[in-house]
Amino acid sequence: MKYICSLLLIIVTSLHAQQKSLNFSKENQTFIEKHYGTIAIRRLNIIQKEINQLKENQSYLTKLQKINILINKFHYKEDIYHWKKVDYWSSLIELIGTGMGDGEDFAMSKLFILTKLGFQKSHFILLKNTDNNEIVLGYQHRKNQKYIVLTHTSNRLMVEDINFNSKYIKLNKSSKLINDSYNRMLENNTLK
Repeated sequence: MKYICSLLLIIVTSLHAQQKSLNFSKENQTFIEKHYGTIAIRRLNIIQKEINQLKENQSYLTKLQKINILINKFHYKEDIYHWKKVDYWSSLIELIGTGMGDGEDFAMSKLFILTKLGFQKSHFILLKNTDNNEIVLGYQHRKNQKYIVLTHTSNRLMVEDINFNSKYIKLNKSSKLINDSYNRMLENNTLK
């Protein structure tokens, strides 16, 4: 009996240790507070709490849905009005700091968080909505499956066959754009 209790304690401890959590570094927190103020720190704390509440045993669909909803809480604002530039791909820190972004900012922030939760970066692509030219995130769980589309205009996940009569098309150089933006977020030490 003593052996069984010890074994159970080891199993429970190891399961708890395997759960992933994301933590913003002290440097990130200081930077955000200095550049964006206490409201941004509140946003950071909410994001941190909601991400860390995701359980490892939750389905990939649940995680996609929750991260889509979480990032969609930010305000949409086109780069020209937000950054005074025609096209600017902000980092997750900048999205949290300013509380706003555009399609690719939402898409890349979702991708960045999801990869930190264990998703493979190679399963994601950037898609362009042919109705409004907005960039959204596509996720393919297994090869030859339809894509799950995460947009900033809807909290619902949509399933699309982008090869057949879809309003979404794969962005040229999607993997290069993902890698460049993802590496920029890593360089900015967005999450540790």
